[in-house]
Amino acid sequence: MSGSDLFVTNPRANTIGEYNATTGAVIDASPVTGLDGPQYLAVADTSSAVPEPASLSLFAVGALGFAALRRGVSQPPGTRHGG
Repeated sequence: MSGSDLFVTNPRANTIGEYNATTGAVIDASPVTGLDGPQYLAVADTSSAVPEPASLSLFAVGALGFAALRRGVSQPPGTRHGG
């Protein structure tokens, strides 16, 4: 099942059919043909897409900034900030 679409294999006809999972209506009886006894389907979930590189860069910069801030805050015992 992908979204509201249900995909069904037909090994005898060597096809995969697409149906509406809510109503059972045929969307496309054989969008995929020419297979050799299809038995299993793998459907990719596009809602959990990999973040774009810019997002990863922003995360890395934030993590480095946090690490630098944390390192600057931790002082040896007995030392004080300021003059």
